[in-house]
Amino acid sequence: LEASVLPYTSPFDLLREIIDEQLNAQVIGCVLENTSLLDGTVAVGGAVILQRKIPEQEVKMNGEVIGKIRNMDEDYGNEIPGGETIIVECDVDEAIGMALTTGTKIKVEKSIWQDGRRQVERRPADKDEKSVFKVLSEWESVEDLSFLMEGQPVNQSATNTPSPIRIPRTTMSLFDSLFEPQDGRPSGWFPTDNPIRTLNEFDDLSNSDKAVTLIELSNFEGSLPRPRVVRQFERQGGDTSKMSTEHPLNKLLIPLIDESVRRQYLVRDAINKEDWERVQELEAGTSKRQEALELAEEYREMGEEEKAMQWEAEANLYGSMRADVTQDEGSYSRFLDTDEWYARQQQKLRERNKKYFEHLDLD
Repeated sequence: LEASVLPYTSPFDLLREIIDEQLNAQVIGCVLENTSLLDGTVAVGGAVILQRKIPEQEVKMNGEVIGKIRNMDEDYGNEIPGGETIIVECDVDEAIGMALTTGTKIKVEKSIWQDGRRQVERRPADKDEKSVFKVLSEWESVEDLSFLMEGQPVNQSATNTPSPIRIPRTTMSLFDSLFEPQDGRPSGWFPTDNPIRTLNEFDDLSNSDKAVTLIELSNFEGSLPRPRVVRQFERQGGDTSKMSTEHPLNKLLIPLIDESVRRQYLVRDAINKEDWERVQELEAGTSKRQEALELAEEYREMGEEEKAMQWEAEANLYGSMRADVTQDEGSYSRFLDTDEWYARQQQKLRERNKKYFEHLDLD
C-alpha cells in the first residue's frame, strides 16, 4: 500500500510497474526500426522487447529450505513460460520513453540511420526571452523537411525534398491498440475496387506491391505488418513461403481480392498440402463466374479466341450481377445481387443500341 501511493516519475514508470508486477516480465531492450514495406520509404516505429520472469521454487528437505531452483515450466496461466521473449510493437516515443525509464539501450536499424540522418545547426537564441523551458539549445535542420503519409506520392509534398519524412501507417500505439477496432471491413456496403483479376497477377506481386495494393483498397482499414515480421516468416518458411496462406501480407490481402482469384489460390494451396478433402470442398463452391473465366482461359490456350471472348463476356455478365465480387457466393443476401433475367435483358438492350448507333458518326 505504501509503495502504491508514491508518485511516478512518468507514465512509463507506471507502465514499468504494470509490466513487472502484473505481466511478470521485464524490459530487456528497445528498438527503432523501419516499419514501411514500400520500396525507398523509411517510416520509423518503435518496439519494446519483454522477457517473462523465471520464478524460483524452494527446495525443502525434512521441512527445511535447502535451496532454490528455477521453475522453467511456470507459465503464469497464459501459456507464456518463463524466459520467453516477446516483441511489443509501439510508437517511437514509447520505445524511447521505456528505454529511458528502464535504463536499457536503444537499438536502431541501420537503414534508419543511413536514410534518415540530416545535417542540423544551432538555432540562434533570443536574448530577450527568458524561460525555464529555454535551458537547452534548439536545433533545426539545414535541409527543408517534408512530411507525407506513407504511400503518398512525393509530388504531393509541399517542398522539393527528395527524401521526405514519412508518417507511418503500420505502427500502433501501446495505448491506442487497446481501443483500435479490429474489423477491417469498410463502413459502406461494398468495396468499390477490384485490382487483382487473375491468379498470375497475384503471383507477380512483390511484397512492396502487396503493401501498396492493401493501402489503396477501399475495404482495407487494418495495419500492415512490419518488414521484420515479413522477413522472419520468409526466412523460416523458405522459398515457398511467399505463396503461403500464412504469409503476413497474404493473410490480409487474400480475403479482400476477387473471389475467383481467391478460390484458385486456395485450391492450389490445398493441392500443395495434399488436402484433397479441402480441394473437393473448394471446387464444389465454384461460382458460375469463375467457371466462365476458366472456360475462357482454356479456349484461349487452345487458340480458339472467339469462344474465349464469348465466355469472357459471360463471366463479365455474372460479375455485373454481383454486388461484391470479392465475397463468396452466398456469403451475403442474394437479394443484393441483380437477377440474371434482368442482367441478360439489359445486355441484349445494350447490344441492340450499339448496333443501332455504330453506323452514326457522332464526332
